[in-house]
Amino acid sequence: MKNVANYLIILITPFLMGSCFVLIHDDCYDRDDCDEELYLPDAAVDLGLSVAWASSNVGAEDLLESGDYFAWGDTVVKEEYVKANYSNRYNKDIASSKLGGNWRMPTVEEVYELVDRCKVVWVSKEDVEGVEFRSGNGNSIFLPKTGYKESQDIFAEDIPMIWIYATCNATDAYSLALKNSEDDKVEVLIKSRERYVGIPIRAVWAY
Repeated sequence: MKNVANYLIILITPFLMGSCFVLIHDDCYDRDDCDEELYLPDAAVDLGLSVAWASSNVGAEDLLESGDYFAWGDTVVKEEYVKANYSNRYNKDIASSKLGGNWRMPTVEEVYELVDRCKVVWVSKEDVEGVEFRSGNGNSIFLPKTGYKESQDIFAEDIPMIWIYATCNATDAYSLALKNSEDDKVEVLIKSRERYVGIPIRAVWAY
């Protein structure tokens, strides 16, 4: 059942551009109905969803760190994120390339499932603010504030962000952004961004 009290909206901005669309199915595989024992690495958190989510961002030493920033589809951590050092031919799954195994980047459907099936709460952990996704099974993951990198600067520093493995068009891809709104509610945005900017990666583990 949707946690409508915990977040405000999911905004698919590319609809306004007339060139992109997202098809979301609401028939996700329910882990709670599965009896077989499934292998999970230590870094994977079982939230009772169709995939397990990593406990921290790629490149982070703990769950409070932002981790590394990547241009979409490009596995290289850069000193600056500009159009001049990016090619739209880049399309690698960064999580899969960096972590191996069953790790990969989340799809739009899996991000929607995370928001839809978990309680979404803005919290502070050891003075690091961000969003906690709390599952009904008692497990949770935390996405710290990260913003995104363009050139050598970080913008929107007060917003947790991750890339989604889905492109919008030849120049843009989707990201998840989370904003702290009034009444301690979290505004959830699935938004297209130019692929050359640097955004962290949160991996998922495919069962």
